[in-house]
Amino acid sequence: MSENAKLFSAEALRLRQESRYEEALVLIGLAIEYNPDNYDYWNIKALILDDLKRFEESLEFYDRAYELSGLNVIRKNKARTLFRWAQKLHFPDNEYKKALSVIDDARLISP
Repeated sequence: MSENAKLFSAEALRLRQESRYEEALVLIGLAIEYNPDNYDYWNIKALILDDLKRFEESLEFYDRAYELSGLNVIRKNKARTLFRWAQKLHFPDNEYKKALSVIDDARLISP
C-alpha cells in the first residue's frame, strides 16, 4: 500500500509541475488515503491547493502536515500561503480588514 502512495505522490508532483493541478489534487488525495501518516503528502496537497488559489482550504492541510512532522518548512509554507491570500484579498477585492487579519495570522506562525 505504501508503494502505491509513493507512486500517486510522484505522479501528483509531476502533474503539478505541468500546472495540471486538479489532476494532481486527485492523486495526492489517493496517496493520503493509502498513507495518512505521511506529512509530505499533506504538505503537497496544501501546496497544490495554494497553486489553485484555494488558500483557506490549504491551511488545514498545512496544519496536519505540521502536526505529523513539526518541521519549520511547513510553517513557512503556511505563512507564505497566508501572505498570498492576504494579497489576493487586499488588491483585487479591497477587503482590507480581512487582509490585515490574514497577515497577522502569518506573522504569528512565521519563525
